[in-house]
Amino acid sequence: WRRATFTKGFVRFTPDKPAPLDTEFAVAADGKHLYLAVRCHEPTPERIKAPQRPRDELVGDSIEVFLQPGLDGHHFVQLALNAAGVQYDCLMSHHGARVRMDFDMAWTSAVGREPQAWTAEVAIPLSQLLVRPSEDES
Repeated sequence: WRRATFTKGFVRFTPDKPAPLDTEFAVAADGKHLYLAVRCHEPTPERIKAPQRPRDELVGDSIEVFLQPGLDGHHFVQLALNAAGVQYDCLMSHHGARVRMDFDMAWTSAVGREPQAWTAEVAIPLSQLLVRPSEDES
């Protein structure tokens, strides 16, 4: 991640206003995985909410990623990770009207702490997204 370009400038989902705290992210891939690195700034670290819960019970400070692996425009995967490392994933279709909570993707993640932030790293196997590497990436 030292050579990665981190991007920031997120907005709130509702209302469409800048997020009150900076969040930075970087994306990389190697032909087998999609990798995400996220840094969620928090000037008062004791405010970071990181409750331990079972998988798919997402509460507290978290990151969410929506991926649309197909070209049909109707199906997408939602992945989320809270500051304690609890994973959430589901498969959505019909523009989010149908949600499959029994969908458990085999992805890996790790969370960490910095003096004024919490961090997350995610590795998503492309095979889990039904994406096949191109000939030159295999």
